[in-house]
Amino acid sequence: MSYPNLPQEVRQILDSQEHILYATKESKTLGLTITPDWICITDQRVILYQPSMAGLKKKIVDYVYADIANVIQKRGILGAAIALKVRYLSKDLELGAIPKDQVPAAFKIIREQISRRQAPMPVPVPATPASPASGMMFCRECGKSIARESKFCQLCGAKLS
Repeated sequence: MSYPNLPQEVRQILDSQEHILYATKESKTLGLTITPDWICITDQRVILYQPSMAGLKKKIVDYVYADIANVIQKRGILGAAIALKVRYLSKDLELGAIPKDQVPAAFKIIREQISRRQAPMPVPVPATPASPASGMMFCRECGKSIARESKFCQLCGAKLS
């Protein structure tokens, strides 16, 4: 999807391999929510863009998915918002003023990207003998059953000691 009105300042910070998955121009609201002019959700991060009132000072803040612990969808009678639990912030970062009908789609994109970036790594299984009589042990890297006299795992190629 193309976003022709996305500010040039935001386009300039995108990596060459980064893809915009969602972007919206917010309307200014009062309250405790952060209300940047633009919210841009890419496959690598969430970008907030806010020019100053006088147009002299612009603010771009981005949050990579590895720093986002969770995303919460807040829906009410009057509106909807998305809250990000950022690991190094004590309060939730609330993205208000996303059009109410677009909140579920934006929420889904962020949730999928967080899951993709934070997928748990498989826990290596330590090499232990299966049984003394069998002459078998398990690879420390992948857990495959291998012959005790093997120097390398046949599945993952790990060196056995």
